[in-house]
Amino acid sequence: MRPTRTRDKEMKKSNIDGYKEVIGNKGLSFINAFHAMLAMQALQTEVALQGFATYSDIVLENGRIELRAHLRTPILPSIPKGYSYTQRNITSQHMYDKRKHIAYELRVVTWIFKYNK
Repeated sequence: MRPTRTRDKEMKKSNIDGYKEVIGNKGLSFINAFHAMLAMQALQTEVALQGFATYSDIVLENGRIELRAHLRTPILPSIPKGYSYTQRNITSQHMYDKRKHIAYELRVVTWIFKYNK
């Protein structure tokens, strides 16, 4: 018998007018901003080497350090053991490109790095 996954039960899922969001479990905060930035940059390098477009935000006065990756396929980036983050969110929404006249789905995974101030 396969063990149940408690992680799946604790995730929050929402769908508001086609904007789908899966909010992962909140983990531990980093001890300071420096360590949170190091973890974010290491994860950004790993995800970028897998061919994903990555974007990072660092706003220390608001306590925000985030990393986003845009997904072209339903496959998420594989994160090796040892890489840490506080929370992971996945969003998906339908978009329309007026220049190319095509509909597409915009999927973004966001890793949040909280830290103690």
